[in-house]
Amino acid sequence: MRKSQDLWVCTDVTEFIETFRPRVFSIAEKRIKRHITEYVDVTATLDIEDYATEEDGYIYSIAVCLDNERVVLRYMEDVIDLFDRLGEKFELSENRRLIVYVHNLGHEHFHMTQILAESWGRPTSLFTKPRKPLTIRYDNGVEFRDSLKLFQKSLAATKGCKHAKMVGDLDYSKHFTPDTPLSPDEWNYIVNDVQGLYEAIERLKKEHGYTQASIPLTNTGMVIEAVNARIRQDGK
Repeated sequence: MRKSQDLWVCTDVTEFIETFRPRVFSIAEKRIKRHITEYVDVTATLDIEDYATEEDGYIYSIAVCLDNERVVLRYMEDVIDLFDRLGEKFELSENRRLIVYVHNLGHEHFHMTQILAESWGRPTSLFTKPRKPLTIRYDNGVEFRDSLKLFQKSLAATKGCKHAKMVGDLDYSKHFTPDTPLSPDEWNYIVNDVQGLYEAIERLKKEHGYTQASIPLTNTGMVIEAVNARIRQDGK
């Protein structure tokens, strides 16, 4: 493990899986449904950092936060291994899903989808605009959702959370590969992105009483839900 401020962060898949208490995977026995689809009732977030030029580029860091445990991986092969193993633990399938929130899914999707499709097959995606996916669903039960649409704002949605998005940007002129050591600032930056987003979604679920099956896809969905609830109170 490696420390990030007050957080311990795993650095490989096995270490991450072993951090979970039996309670987490017992969630697989809890059935919450929306229509015919079941959802694992646990919050998960993902973020990538990438170095890209017109000639070359790498995804050089991938962070995941699941049930308030964190891991930073450096290779997409490890990400695939992680979700394959989570799929077994949570008994995922086409109709039993783990939702993973990704901030600005359009950017991350552009980099990840072709790599993941080689292992998981072509996904089913719902787009709001060209190159702007709202959801990306794989038949293995992994479902990526765009948290930007959920909050209708940037990672400023983490404001007020214990681990809000860090101020400032990384040095994107630096040549990164998956083997480039991460400085403390680079490490803390990606950890806070997934941890802060996790905390923001947990706060939203607590405020509205949502489960993973009931949380809307977008901020607009929450507005419609609130209006309908008020209208139903008045029979006329």
